[in-house]
Parts: sequence; C-alpha cells; structure tokens
Amino acid sequence: MLERRSPLTGYALPVSSGPTGEAPGIRLSEQPLGGLVQVSGWSDSFEVAVMPALDRLGFSGAGDFRNMQTANEAQVMRVAPNRLLLRHANPLALADVVSCLDVSRALTLDLSSARNVIRIEGLHAVQVMVRLSSVDFGFEAFPVTGFAQTGIHHVGVLIQRIGRTRFDILVPTTWALSVWEMARETATPFCHDVV
Repeated sequence: MLERRSPLTGYALPVSSGPTGEAPGIRLSEQPLGGLVQVSGWSDSFEVAVMPALDRLGFSGAGDFRNMQTANEAQVMRVAPNRLLLRHANPLALADVVSCLDVSRALTLDLSSARNVIRIEGLHAVQVMVRLSSVDFGFEAFPVTGFAQTGIHHVGVLIQRIGRTRFDILVPTTWALSVWEMARETATPFCHDVV
C-alpha cells in the first residue's frame, strides 16, 4: 500500500510561543484530515439514498448549506443540493459507512488523499481569515460549525469554523504549499513567530 506524504512536510510546523513566553497571536499548523468522501445523487431520491450512511454516522438528516453537523468523530456538510461531504477522524470507519450506500442511487468519491487541512487559530485568526478570503467571518454570519466553499489566492477551498478563533481550511493537495505560504505571509504581522 502506498504511503501518503503531505506536501507540507517540513513546512507546516506548529508555531511556537513568542520570545517573551507569550502565546502567539496566530498559530498555523497542518492537521490530520482523516477520511473525506463526497456523496452525490439525483434530486428525486438523494435524501432517501444517503440516509443509511447518515443514520450510521449519527445524523438525522443531510443538513443545510451553511452549517456542518457533527456527531462523534464525523462531520457532514451539504455543499450542493444533491451533494454532501462526509468527514470522519477514522478513514476506515468512513469507508465502512459509505459501503452501505446503494451505488445506483448515491455515488461516492474518496477525497481523503486529495485534500490537506491547514489550521489557523489564535487571537487574531479572524483578521487573518478576512485577509485571505472574501467571506464574512463575523461571528453571527459565520458561527462555530459554519463552513463556506470559497477561494484563497485563486484556489478553491472549503473553510470550516471549528471554534471562535479556530478555522480549518481544506485545500486541494496540489495547492497546499501555495495556500500555506499565503497564510503564513498573511499571518506574519499578527504573531511573534510563524514557521
């Protein structure tokens, strides 16, 4: 079996505290993705087709287009009328769940090796995110559990708010280093040390 290697190896190191022992205003790090599967279907049967997988993950429905649902170690994001992204900390558990879907009514695409996760967190995380993307990151417009499909420096990404001052950016692996460097450059004025 092939071993997956991140393009951020050697680049995406967690930020250390500042020279005076203060916590940095921003911390950039790469996070494990786990498993990520896109599930698509047809409008006349989509909800019914995906419910077996959603039930097994602990969800009661497919959700809406702005807020991810979380249950145990899983997340579901409705990214289009007939398309979901399912994310799970354990890729094997997610593969087992989606194997129960009827392939004549729901199509799956494993994106686990096609995405990297860049985490931006800290006191000034919102200011950095505002400079990276044109999304409204105000807490009312983009609460915890909010997500948005958008772009950073012409790269299509999915941004999740997983805490008041913590964001995960799911970026295509091909562009992970470019987005990392853009985030690092954007974060530099807000912290003591960015690696």
